[in-house]
Order: sequence, then structure tokens, then C-alpha cells
Amino acid sequence: MATSMQDVSATAVAEASDGLQPWAGVNGGRGRVIDEWNHRSRPEGIDPCRGTYGTEGLRALVLLTQSLGSEERVAGVATVVSQLVYGPVTWWKSYDLEALRREIYRWLSLGNDQATTLIDEILRQHRVWVMGGEEGPFAKLGEVLHHLKFFRYEKRGEETHHIVDGELIAELRRICAALTSEHSHLTGTCHIEMAFLLFFNMAVGDEELRKLLVFVFAHCLFGAVGMAVALKLLKCFRKQLSAVAFDEDLLKAREALVLALDGGVEATIAAAVAAFNSAWSAVEAEAVKAYPHEACVALQYQMQKVDLVEHMEQLREVLDVLKTAKEPVMVFVAPKGIVSCFGQKPTTLKVLRCRFDPGAITTALEGLHKLNNSQALLSNAVALLVAMGNYGTSGEVDADLMDHLRGCGKGCQLDIYAHIFYGLRHSALMSSIQGDIAVFVPSEGRFVVARRPGEARLAYSFEAMALDAGYERVHDFLQDARNSYDVTTMRAVRQFRREAQLFDERFVPMKDALRAEHLATMARRAARTLAGQENGGRLSRTTVVVAGTQFYDAAGHLRGSAPGAAGVFGARVSFVRGRRWSTKNAFVDLLCDEGADVIDHGLTTGSAELAAFLGSSESIDELKDRQYLCLIPDNWPAPRAFTKVTEVLQRFVYDDRCYRESVMDRFFASGAASFFEWRRRDDCTVFEKRYEEVDNGLGSTCRRLVRLARATGPDGALYQIGVDLALVRRSPREVPAPAPAAEPAPLDEDLDEDMEDVTTRADPPKWTQGSRFANALELIFAANPTLICDPPPNSRERWAIAKRLCKPNPSTAPDDVDLFNRAFQWGDDQWIAWHDANDVDSEEDEEEEEPADDDPFAEHNVPPATKPNRPRLLELYKRKFGRPAPKGSTEITLFPGNYLEWVRYKIANG
Repeated sequence: MATSMQDVSATAVAEASDGLQPWAGVNGGRGRVIDEWNHRSRPEGIDPCRGTYGTEGLRALVLLTQSLGSEERVAGVATVVSQLVYGPVTWWKSYDLEALRREIYRWLSLGNDQATTLIDEILRQHRVWVMGGEEGPFAKLGEVLHHLKFFRYEKRGEETHHIVDGELIAELRRICAALTSEHSHLTGTCHIEMAFLLFFNMAVGDEELRKLLVFVFAHCLFGAVGMAVALKLLKCFRKQLSAVAFDEDLLKAREALVLALDGGVEATIAAAVAAFNSAWSAVEAEAVKAYPHEACVALQYQMQKVDLVEHMEQLREVLDVLKTAKEPVMVFVAPKGIVSCFGQKPTTLKVLRCRFDPGAITTALEGLHKLNNSQALLSNAVALLVAMGNYGTSGEVDADLMDHLRGCGKGCQLDIYAHIFYGLRHSALMSSIQGDIAVFVPSEGRFVVARRPGEARLAYSFEAMALDAGYERVHDFLQDARNSYDVTTMRAVRQFRREAQLFDERFVPMKDALRAEHLATMARRAARTLAGQENGGRLSRTTVVVAGTQFYDAAGHLRGSAPGAAGVFGARVSFVRGRRWSTKNAFVDLLCDEGADVIDHGLTTGSAELAAFLGSSESIDELKDRQYLCLIPDNWPAPRAFTKVTEVLQRFVYDDRCYRESVMDRFFASGAASFFEWRRRDDCTVFEKRYEEVDNGLGSTCRRLVRLARATGPDGALYQIGVDLALVRRSPREVPAPAPAAEPAPLDEDLDEDMEDVTTRADPPKWTQGSRFANALELIFAANPTLICDPPPNSRERWAIAKRLCKPNPSTAPDDVDLFNRAFQWGDDQWIAWHDANDVDSEEDEEEEEPADDDPFAEHNVPPATKPNRPRLLELYKRKFGRPAPKGSTEITLFPGNYLEWVRYKIANG
């Protein structure tokens, strides 16, 4: 028998109370967690079937319907599905349809990407089941998808059950890519979420199953509109769409296209694509009629732009009362259930009540975003959200706490819910549940009410409840405690508060926890070092500094995490005799086993330990006499010129003790007994010395010693110079091919150079690269306002549109989603074009520019660092920096020279 929901919830409570692991669910604090074994195609962001399948993705729906083969086969598939779901012969037991229904309702209540959430859970439960685990409520729905080839399992290494696209989805994506491109919107609509359409087509023969699956399909295809008016919009959908899909000419054109793709001849494929497009144009109008797009848009506009706006204004008044209250007030909420079979309005659940003291949504929630936010989570304001989410989703007032509401700490699910509802006021939902709210102010003797009008209004209002219960006034009905539930006594709220208290007791600040972990790592490495020295390791009595990666400062904050800003040990090493390490920890362990004293700059203690090491010598000469070196990853983005190297590495570069990590592999392979007696080590330094001829201003030249980043190591191994642009460009989309332009008129060479200079020196775009927030979108609109309309709107309208399209409450209207995608695509293209024009990759362009002769701060014009030149050097420093030279600093202490040499260096290179 399928496991009951009570057993599942009880198990989840026990596990969460023991391990306190936050549940990373939909829109949770950590976002969606995609399992490492889940490699299927998936929608980007909000599931595009909520509005775009009827327009841009319509061909994908038709192709999917064609995959059934014929209208007659639909009936046969329905029979197969019925046996899969009610399969006592196949599985030797009956299926718990009620558990299935409850799970679907619960998962569809968890946010605007509920279709993807539901599919991921179906696949997870099926995978657990086929691997010998427990059969969850969704396991057989997963068997339906697997049987119909929406997904399949693939063996990768030791993992035998990686989920990838099945033959059906792969075939659809191949056809759509041929019709448009691999990265087109049409191809992007082909994923397992399309199963909801197939469910609808198959949901015949069993009335209860049909009602359930029609509800699922309506909800995911039309969003909130589908919840209210599924019957109006879906009545003839399958019949009309099937008639188009099984058009004889269209089917023949598809078969010819598939054969052409199998053959791989470009000319044949082009002809087959043209034939398919011709057949599609003949039936497209009928296909559009199958999807009542205009009716859907009209309903959605009324609900989102009229009814919701009115509701939000009422909610602001309610929240203002709670914010400014000088006395305790009582809040009453009537939750809207989520059970809506076959398009009927959900029922209204029994009223909840909660006491809000002064400061309940201000001072009581001040610590909500702290790492330890347990005190804020114990407030009544959060308790009301827990009660709404749990009661509204489960439909049972005394149900156990549901998984998606669990978790404490910064970014947990209730942190997000409370911030959006009480702080930002961007949502009319409380924990994704709609409800009518009434706040009673005792001193004024009045209620302040917020309720949704229109199609989404509650089926059972406060007035109707009072009248049915025999009360003349709503006031008397709500004041009677028998007519409502106190949220603080509900089981889910009590369980949530126990978990918050337990979290508070076990909480360890991130800085302390990280430091303790790093100290334990240092102790473990010290023990390995001691053992390595006793065994006569080749690096005994040698201090090795490991740097060039992401690192933690003393406060526990991660630094150097920007794309391409740091290197990774083991990521790009050409090993001589097989791989010796793959990670930094493995690399450091290898050094310790050879007796090295390792200073790991990436640890929270690294900076202090390195400063203590460098400051332990009274003179530079004493430090040079010691055996020490610095190792950085082969893919660390070294600056072309030494003058831009990070301060951490300057000391080692000056002493020619800064090496790439691959030097250790070659040293170990050489069999040399001592690293500093091994002559080949200088081939792996990060910087190499060169002499350049420069004009000395006296009519002749002189040679100048410079340090430039080494591009290659022994055997031609490549070292990273500059940031890898592939890591910086975050947009995964390809740049669209530009339209063919007229051939430009010939330019002379001088004009060519001027044009190139203007291009390469252009300022970067003003918006943050890769950002998807409203401020970035507004800057994109300011740069290209015609993206919105022509004539373009003013700045105030542009900002309002940007806020409407972006998080935390983005619009899901088809036109808005299309504008969002087009605008950010245009913005990404501008950044890519700027990088292409300004990023320098060639050896010649990256060379340092020779200083001009008339520059008094050029190195050849700065006098030597001698005592007679001291006044002149100090004067030049003050002229360049606008302030006198400092008498002492950490940089001066670490500089490999005296004070005047540092002043001269800063004048020439600062």
C-alpha cells in the first residue's frame, strides 16, 4: 500500500528535528536545488506553458500530439494509462488515488513554477522506486512518463540512473531545432512539462482521473486563470488540436522532415523544412483557434491588473494598521483552499485568528535576515504565515508541518514569505495561500478588511459565514472564539516553533564554525607535515604558501569569488606521469607528506599567518636566506604587468619565489632531492624577467628590467594570463546573427585607425552584466526605449514597467515575459559586443605601453633613489598623488627595498 501522508509528514518532522536541514523547495531561501543526477531539458525560469504554448510554442503542442500516431491511438493510450494507474495485475496492489490527489494539490500550491516542481518530484519518486526504494504517491505517474518515453535512465560512470530526455522529447527538440534553431524559444518549450498536455489527452475512460488531470493541465497551462475557468477555456481544446495535428499533409511533411534529418544532407533538410512550413501555414489558423488566447489574456488582465491592484491597496491599509498600532489587535484570516476539481471555485476554510502586539511586523521581525533569525521566526507574524501555508495547503487545521515550510536561518522559506508579505508588500498571498483578512482595532471599534474581488474572490465571505452561523453582525461572529482557530495552538505552528528553538540552541556563528573547521584542517596538515619530515621528505624545512584561489577573510567572508577572478588547483595541469592531485586539499596533503610547512592563504587564518611569517624576519636578506616559495594554480589569471599583481604575491615575485602549481609535478618527476637545487624550477615562475630598450631622453636608449607574466611553461603548457572571458560572460544564449548590411564605402588607413580607437575605448554598458533585476532592466530600457514601444515611454513609465517584469513578483503575462526576454537578450548582446571590442587577447596589445618622453612620472624620468634626490622624489610623489608621501605603512614594510626605493617605485608605477 502507498504510504499515508500522515506517515510521510511524521517522518519528515523527525528528520528535520534531528538534522535541522532546511528544505530547498520552490522559491525557497536557497532556490531550487537540481539533483546532480537530473540532466533532463527544463524550462528557463517560469514554465513557458503558462501562456506561451498557445502562441510561440503552438507548433510544439501539435508535434507532441502527432507523436501519439493517430486519433484512434489516443483511446488506446488512455487504456494503457488506466492500467498503469489502476494496475492490480501489474503491481499486485491497488493505487491510492487520494494520496496522489493530495500530493498534486500540495505541490501545485508552491509557487509560479509549480509545473517544474511537480515533474521533478514525480521523477525523483520514480527513481527511488525503481532503485528498490519506497513507492511514493507519484511513482506510477513517473512510470507513465517513462513508458511513454518522456524520459529515460542513462548510465554514467558508477551512477546507473541519470535522468535524461527520452526518445519523444529528444525527437521533438530535434525537429524544432531544424525548423528554427537549437537555442530558439520553440525548441526551449520541448521538455517533460509538456506531459501535462499528454495527461489531458489521455484522461479519458475514468471520470475521477479525468477530473484530476484536467485540473492539473488547466492549472499549469493557464496559471491562476486555469484555476477559476478551466471549463470555459479547455472544453474543446483537445478535440480541435487533434484535428489539426492529424492533418494528412502535415503528417506527411513531418515524416519527410524526420527522414531528411536522419539522412543528414543539408539540401534535403532545407527542402523538408520548407515543405513542413508550407503545410503548417495551411493549418496554423485552425491551431490558433484551439487555444483561446484572447479570452485567456482578457481574463488574466482583469484578474492581475484590476482585481489584484484593488486587493493590494486594501492590504496596504491593513498592514499600515498593523505597523502603527499602539495597542494589541486581533487579525482574522479566511484561507482559500487549493482543491478545485474541474474548474470549480475552491472552498473557503475555517477562519484563523492571531494576536498582533505593537511592533509585531516591525521590531519583532528586525532579526529576520540574520544568520540566526530564530527570535523573529518565533513571532506571531510568522506563526500566522506558517498556519496559512500549512492549513491552506493540507486542508486540515491540525495537520503536521509540511516540508516546504521547514527550515530556519537566513534565507529560509518563512524568511522569504515574511519579507515579501510584511516588508516588500509585493504579494497578496500569505505563504502562497490567498485569503480574506480582517483586523479589529479595539480603540476605534472597527474592522479593516482586505478581500479579493472578481473571479478569484472567496466563495464563502465573512458575511456569509456570520449569516449562516446565526449572527446579525460580522463583528459578533469574529469576536466569538468558537468560530475561529488560534494559530498559536495549531500543531504545525507548535512544531515549527520547536524547530526554531532547537535551531537557536544548536546555532554556531558562521565565522566561528568556519574558523574551527579551518583550525582542525591546519592541525591535521601539521600532523602530516611532522610525519613527512620524520620520513625525510624532499620539502622538509621549507615553507610553502598556497595562494591564488578564493579565500576567506578573518570575518569568514568569501573573497575572490567573481567569475574568473581566482584559480583552481588541479583544473589545468599537464601532468608528466599521471594525475597527482585534483583539488587544493589533495595538493596540500601531497606537500605536507613531503615535509613542507604549508600556509594556506584561502583559510580564515591564512592572511594573519602569512603576515606573521613575512614579519618574522628583521631584514629582507634574512627572509631571502630561508627556504620558502609560493604556489598558485596554473589557471590563475596573472596580470600582464607585475605592477598590477595582488599585494599578497608581490613579496614572492620580487624574490623569484612565485611558481605555478605544475612546478611541483615536474619536481617530483625529476627525482631531485632538493627543490632549491633543482635548476628547472625557474621555467615555471609566474613572471619572467626581460630587458626592454627604452629612450632615456638624452638621445640614446637604455635597457630596463621588467617582469611580465609567463605565457607558457615547460613542454608548451599554457598558463592563464588575464581573466578568461568565457567565465565572465554569463549569458548562455548565443548572439543572434546580424542582418546583412550594405557594403561600406572604402576608408583610408587613418580613418580606419580612428574608428578602431573609438571602438576599443568605448565605455561599458551601464547595467550590471548578467543581472536580471529591475534596476538593470530600467537602464536597458533607457539605452533602447524602443524595446517597449515606439514612441518610447518616459522614465517614470520605464521604471514602472521594469518593476512589473522583474522579481520578486514578476508578471507572467505572455507579452510581459516576451518583453523581459527580449530586453535582457539585447542587454547581454551589448555586453558581448563591448567585450569583443575592448578585451585584448593578443601578445602585442597586452604589452605595456612605452612611457612618453614628456611624462615626468615615467620611470626613465624619475631620478634614482639616492639621498641627494630625496627632496626631488618627495616633490614628485606629492605632485602625482596630491598628498605627501606616508612615513610608514604595511606596504612599505613589505617592500623589498628602502623607503626612497618605495617612493620611486610608486611614482613610476603607482
